[in-house]
Amino acid sequence: MAPFKTVEEKKSSTVQLSPDVLTEIESFESQVEKIRQGKTSLDQFRPFRLQHGVYGQRQPNVQMFRVKIPFGGLNAEQLIRLADVAEEYTNGILHTTTRQDIQLHWISLYKCGEIMRKIAEVGLTAREACGNTVRNVTGCPKSGVCPDEAFDVTPYASSISKHFLRNPVCQSMPRKFKISFSGCPTDCALPGMHDIGVVAVKKVDKEKKETLGFKVFVGGGLGAMPRVAHLLEEFIPAIELTRVCEAVVRVFDRFGNRKNRNRARLKFIIDKLGMTQFNKLYREEYEKLKKKAEVQLQLPAVEDGRPAERSKGGNGNGNGNGSHSPVAVSTENALSPYAYWLKTNVQPQKQPGFSMVHIRLVLGDIHASALRKLAEITNTYSGGHLRITVNQNLLLRWVKNETLPALYEELKHAGLEKGGAETISDIVSCPGADTCGIAITSSKQMATALSGLFNNGQGSSPDLKGIQIKISGCQNSCAQHHMAPIGLHGVSKTIGEHTAPFYELHLGGRTAPEGTTFAKAIVKVPAKNVPQAVQKVLSLYREKKEEGESFVQFTDRFGKKGFAGELKTLTDLPAFDDNPQYFYDWGGTREFEVVDLGPGECAGGADAMIKTSFDEADMELNLAKELNEKKQGAFAISKAYRAVVAGIKGLLILKAIEPATDTEAFQAFEEHYLNRGALAGKFSDFKTFKERLEIGGHPSSNDVAQDIVRVGIFLEEARILYALSDAGSKPETLKTGHESEDARATRQVENEKTAVVAEAEQIKEFAANAKMDLRGVKCPINFVRTKLKLEMMDQGEVLEVLLDEGEPAKNVPRSVKDEGHQILTLSPIENYFKLVIKKA
Repeated sequence: MAPFKTVEEKKSSTVQLSPDVLTEIESFESQVEKIRQGKTSLDQFRPFRLQHGVYGQRQPNVQMFRVKIPFGGLNAEQLIRLADVAEEYTNGILHTTTRQDIQLHWISLYKCGEIMRKIAEVGLTAREACGNTVRNVTGCPKSGVCPDEAFDVTPYASSISKHFLRNPVCQSMPRKFKISFSGCPTDCALPGMHDIGVVAVKKVDKEKKETLGFKVFVGGGLGAMPRVAHLLEEFIPAIELTRVCEAVVRVFDRFGNRKNRNRARLKFIIDKLGMTQFNKLYREEYEKLKKKAEVQLQLPAVEDGRPAERSKGGNGNGNGNGSHSPVAVSTENALSPYAYWLKTNVQPQKQPGFSMVHIRLVLGDIHASALRKLAEITNTYSGGHLRITVNQNLLLRWVKNETLPALYEELKHAGLEKGGAETISDIVSCPGADTCGIAITSSKQMATALSGLFNNGQGSSPDLKGIQIKISGCQNSCAQHHMAPIGLHGVSKTIGEHTAPFYELHLGGRTAPEGTTFAKAIVKVPAKNVPQAVQKVLSLYREKKEEGESFVQFTDRFGKKGFAGELKTLTDLPAFDDNPQYFYDWGGTREFEVVDLGPGECAGGADAMIKTSFDEADMELNLAKELNEKKQGAFAISKAYRAVVAGIKGLLILKAIEPATDTEAFQAFEEHYLNRGALAGKFSDFKTFKERLEIGGHPSSNDVAQDIVRVGIFLEEARILYALSDAGSKPETLKTGHESEDARATRQVENEKTAVVAEAEQIKEFAANAKMDLRGVKCPINFVRTKLKLEMMDQGEVLEVLLDEGEPAKNVPRSVKDEGHQILTLSPIENYFKLVIKKA
C-alpha cells in the first residue's frame, strides 16, 4: 500500500480556484463594500449574505460562518485549513452541527470573503449553507462500512450535492430545502424529517439480478409544526435519482408560500394539496426532466480512506470483525478508560479486520489545536479521512484493529479520547442563546448541567442503551429534539415583572425500519428543575418497565398523563422573592430575559410594503447586471426573474392582493394589470418574456443583457403606474376614513352583536384560562408577546388578548393564525378589540 501524503504535503496541495468560484467571492466582497459605503442596507443584503453561508449572531457586528460538508466527509488538508481559519478569524472553536456542517462564530463581515477564498482552496464552500436554497446534503456517516447497508450511498449523496450547488433552479426558493441519504432501513440519516429523504434499497428480479435503487420520502420537517415525511416512490432505479430530486424541488419552487415564511416549507404544500395532487405535479415535472441530458445522474469518485488493497470488492458481505473484535481481545478492566472507550466508541466494520471509531465532541465543539492534531491522526490511522455524524461527533473509518491501542493514546494526547459516544451521556445541543439570535434559552449550558447525571460511565449502563437526549434553545428544533427519546426545547414563563427560563419535555421520539415517530410533548419544567425531571423519567423507566421493554416502548405505554402526574411537583415556579435562582438561566450571571427574537411577522403600512417590494426588485436587478458582467448568465437570469416577481408583488399590494406563490402572483398580475388598465397592450408578449426568464427557459446566454434591460423597463413602468395610482399609498381595502361615522357605528354594533353570540358559543366549550392586555403595545412587539404566551400554554388552552384597533387588531390575528393556532373570535369593544385564541 502506497504511503499517505503527510499533512504538510497535503497542506501545500491547494487547488487553483475556478473562475466561477472567484467571481462568486468577488461578488460577495463587492456587496460587502457597498455595505461599508452605505450604498446598500443590511436588510437588502441579508438574503445575499445568507446565500453565501453567512448568518448573523445574537451579538452585534459579528457573524456565524457555516461551511458546507456534503455527507460530512472531510480530509486531512481540509481539517488543517479549517483549523487555520478558526485560529486566525475566530475564538478558535469550531462547532459541528446536526446537518454535518462546520460553524465558525465571532467573525467580522469584512473578513468573510477572505475565509471563502481560503476554504475554497481545499475544495470547501459556504455557498448555500444558509438561506432559501438546498442546504447541505447529509448522509449516514457509516456509508460504505456499515454491516447492514444495502449499498454505499456516499457517491449518490455527493452527486446530488454537486448537482444543486450553484444550480439556478434553487437559488431563490420560498424557503430552505433539506435532503438526506440513508444506506439501510434503520434511518440513521433521519429521512423521515427531511424535505427529501432517500433510503438505499436493492431490487432483485426473477433471474436474481440486482438493481440498485432508492425509496424516496418527501415533506418531512421539524420546527413548531413537525411532519413525518410521506412515501413518494417505493423504488426508483438509481440512475433516475437526480431527475426525481429536481422534480420535487421544482414543484416546491412553483408552489411554495412566498408570503409567509412560517408556512413556506414543502410539508405545508403537501398539507394544502394532499399527496395525490402533489404526486401529479411531481410526475409532470419528472416527465419534463426526462428530456434534459444535464439532469442525468453523474456519480463522482469519492475518496474515503479505503486502503488500496481492499478496494476490490471492498463492499463485500463480511460478517464484521467476528472473533477479531477489539472489545473481545481487550483484557483491561471493564471500568478502565480504554475499555470504556472500546465499548462505547468503537464498532466493527463490515470489512473484517477494520473498525469505525467515534470521536466524541462535547456539545459538538472542537478547538483548532485539537483539530490540527486530529488531521495527523487521520493520516496515520484512517487514510486521511473522517466524517461528521448527525449527532455532532466525528467518525474515523478503516482503522485496523491492531492499531486501536496506539490510536487511543494519540487521541488521548489530543484530548479527544472521551468515551460514551452516542450514549445517553453524549447530549446533542444547538448553540442556543449563547450566540443564536432567535434562541430563547442557553441549551448548551443546559446540556452541561444534564451531563452531571452521567458521570463515571453511568451513561453506558445496559438498561439505558438507545436513549439519547437532544436540546434545542427554541421550538425550531435545530438539535432535532422531536426525534429524540428525551427531547427538550427552550421556552419562558413570566410571573409579575420577572421571566424564568423553562423547557418543554418531549418523550418517545425515534427512527426505525417501520417509520419515524415524533416525541410527545409532556410538560414544561423550569430550567433549574430539568436535571431532576430527566432523572425522574429514567427512574420511572427502571422501576416500572416490563420485561424486555425498551425506553420508547415504555414512554408509549406510560403515556403523557402518567409522566405529567409524576412530574407535577417539578413544574411549579416559585415566586422571585422566594427563590430568585429560578429566574437565572443555567450559566447565567444576570436575571433571565427574552431578547433578540427578531421582527415577528406583523406587517407595516401598505406604503412601506410597496417600497420594500420595489427595493427588493432594484437589488435583484442590480445583482443580475453584475452577474452578467462577470459572465454568470444563468444566475443573472435567475436574479432578473426575481426582480420581475418583486415588482409584480409591489403592484398587487395596490389591489390588496398578497400572493403566496409566484404562480399566484403572475395570475393576479395578468388579471388585474395586463388584461386591463394602464399596462394593457404595453407588454403583449409578457407570457413569452416570463417563460424566457424562468429556470431553464432561457435559450442561450447571448440575449441575457437584452432581457435584463427589458426587466429594467418593466420595473420603471411599474413604478410610474404606482406613482400615478389614485390609490396613493393604500390599496382600496386598506383605506380608512371613507366611511361615515353613523355607518361605522352601525357596522360596529352589528359586528359586536354577532361576535358576542359567536364568542358565547365558543367559550361554553373552551373557558379562557389566560389573559393579556396589550393595549398601547405596538406591532410587532404585541405579536411577539402573544407568541411567547402561547408557547407557555398547553394544547387546547384558550388565550384572551386585548388589542388596540387598527394595525394591532389586523396584524396580530393574522400572524397568530399563520402560526397554526385557531382564532375563536375577534370582537370590537369600544375603541379596542378582544382576540380569543385556541392554542394549536
